[in-house]
This record gives sequence, C-alpha cells and structure tokens, in this order.
Amino acid sequence: MKSMNLERLSLGDMSELRIDYLMEPRRWVLVVKVSGCYRPGSQGNSDARYIRAMVTAGLIAYDPVCLILDFSQLEYTWGNSLLGVFQDVDTLMNDPEEPEAPAFPVSIVSGPDCHHALLSLTDTRSDTQPDWLFESLDEAMASSFIKGQQWLDG
Repeated sequence: MKSMNLERLSLGDMSELRIDYLMEPRRWVLVVKVSGCYRPGSQGNSDARYIRAMVTAGLIAYDPVCLILDFSQLEYTWGNSLLGVFQDVDTLMNDPEEPEAPAFPVSIVSGPDCHHALLSLTDTRSDTQPDWLFESLDEAMASSFIKGQQWLDG
C-alpha cells in the first residue's frame, strides 16, 4: 500500500489575527481578545473561521457563564462571515428545547477601528447602542456578571 503525504495543519495558519483567552478570578467570564486586521469581504472568510474555531474551543475548554468578545484592537471594516461566531455560540450554549430560557450572555467590546462595522452586522436602526456592545472591557465585565447570574438563574 502506498503511503500518503499528509500535511501538518495549524489553526494559527488560517489567519494573522492574534487571539488570547482571559478569565477573571471567579472564572465566570471568558474574554476572547481578538487583535489585528480582519481582511475585508470574502478575503476575511478564513479570519472568521479562525475566530469561530477559537471561540468554540474556548467555550468548551473553559466552560464559562458568559462570553466577552474583545474586539477593541481589531481592525474590521466589513464581511458578514463574522456573524458565524454568534451562530456557533448560540448552537453550542443555548438549549433549543428551552426557547424561553435566557440566552447565553455574549458581550462585545468594540474599538475605533471596528465599531461602525460591527453595528452594520445587526439590524439596529435606532440611535441607541445595543445592550451587548461596549466601549470598555470594564463596562462589559460589569454587565456580564449581571447577565451571567440571570442566565444561571434562568
């Protein structure tokens, strides 16, 4: 039998983005910090797949009560493949058998190089900022503790 030539793969080869996992001492809140330049449009598809894979891995490995996606150091202008991150979190963390239960809490910290693009992914037509979008990690953490307790109590 002929031997196959197999190529060694690494998720890190999919993207030049940097991803770090951080948790506070109670280990309730998982912060996934994404830094770097998300390529625009379909060029960013592999960036989105990398973020999706790393967020999913973090949720499975650390089993948090809530998630903060820290995009404060992310350059992101457009590309709707990023929505897959939220679909994956919903599939993994929410029980379809309990549609009335509170949704797993996810917050986003935006930065100057991604804020408007992140808002464009949603269908928000109001002048108010969504309750899941924050401009600082401290604000997101405070909200996450409250939402995390509600999720546990739900």
